Order: sequence, then C-alpha cells, then structure tokens
Amino acid sequence: MTMPTDLQNHREALLGMRRELQSNRVLLKGVTNDYGVFLFTGGNLPRAPCDLAAIMSYLQHPFAAERIPTAHVERYRHLAEMVIQQGQVPSPSPRTLPCRRELTDAFNHLSSEIEILESTLERDVARALQATEREPSRADNDVYRMNSQF
Repeated sequence: MTMPTDLQNHREALLGMRRELQSNRVLLKGVTNDYGVFLFTGGNLPRAPCDLAAIMSYLQHPFAAERIPTAHVERYRHLAEMVIQQGQVPSPSPRTLPCRRELTDAFNHLSSEIEILESTLERDVARALQATEREPSRADNDVYRMNSQF
C-alpha cells in the first residue's frame, strides 16, 4: 500500500531538515576554521552561508511538534541568523588582535550552542522519520479494521 500524501509530504520535509542540518554542520566547521585564520591574520570576517529554508518551512507548519520541539528549532534559526549576520558586518581595516579575539570568541560561543542544537535536532528528526515509517502500517491496520467491520 502506498504512503498517504500528508505523511509522504511530512517525510520529505523531515528529510529536507536532516539534509539542511547536516549541510549547515559542514559549513559551520569550515567557518570555524576560517575564524581561526581570521584571529591571527585579520582581514574580512568569515561568512557562514547557512541554509534555513527547511527550518523556516517547519516553523511555519510544525507538524511534528511532539517529537521536534518548536522552541529548539526557533533557537537554532535565531543562532544561525546571528552567525550569518556577524559575517555580513562591514569590516574596518585593520582590526586589532583583541578585537579579532572578541569577534572569534563570540562566534565560537554561538557555534558551540548551534552544534549542540544540531545534534539534538538531528536526533529528533531521525525519531520523527522513524515514526513516519511506522505510520503506513498503522494506517493499513486501521483500513483493515474498518473493512472487516462491514
């Protein structure tokens, strides 16, 4: 039996969230390395081109809120946007080492919290995906029960 359309749409949205979280994790690691270089060499602030499309879509329609807390998703979005904005600040040149250290420390603080949220959200998304895999069998059982009543 095929998966119901809503369930399939939710599954695709969850898969998109998982890909986005994984992609952002890789991007964040790269930007973390860039901040390490920035600390010692100066120049422009590293940019974090995070993708938040699936996160924003989920926040508009939190269909799995019992498994993926909306507050966690909202906090992740907020922190990711802060990292993105920090990289878009025009950089006066030259910056002193204490100034670069302050900017790098602020980024490291944000990225640490983002990493924790990413791990939590990836786990929650995986659990929600597992639930969607079980749903068709429940739906099949319900259809069977309904048909057997007639």
